[in-house]
Amino acid sequence: MPYFSQIKSSGAKAVYTFYAGKAAIDFVKQYKQSDVKDLPLYGAFITEGSVLQAEGDAAKDVFTVCNYSPDLDNEENRKFVAAWRQAYPDATPTTYAMASYDAAAVLDRAIGAAGANPTPQSINEQVGKLGQISSPRGQWQFGKNHAPIQKWYLRQVRNDGRALANVLVQDLATVGA
Repeated sequence: MPYFSQIKSSGAKAVYTFYAGKAAIDFVKQYKQSDVKDLPLYGAFITEGSVLQAEGDAAKDVFTVCNYSPDLDNEENRKFVAAWRQAYPDATPTTYAMASYDAAAVLDRAIGAAGANPTPQSINEQVGKLGQISSPRGQWQFGKNHAPIQKWYLRQVRNDGRALANVLVQDLATVGA
């Protein structure tokens, strides 16, 4: 853990990291045992899905920035979360699940709009014409280069009832234009 002593000696006021999977689990657990554990920890996917359960209490108070949170208050998300929990009672939907859901919905709409004999080119053209998309993540759309223009959210790991969860703290910015 020599990098933690480098963080401490740098005078940092917070730490931002980008890990997923086992690397995220290892980092968060080591962080909570380090001499910089009192600095706020920010990341992107470091507490997503089953990773959070594996991190346990070490993940408490970790902040993440993401384009989705299961507690977003919109009709599409309420339906998505309810259907997810019916199918998977012991799990909470992740940003990965939401992205897969959105990808299927986008392709369904684009293929339907591409006509009787869709081609990859006609489907791609229709994707660019979809406009606003209602999604569990909120309203979003594709930009000129087909990158999503979407809102991002700040979340914090807190107890939500009996379980740890990525709880929505605030809306951040809409990015991706």
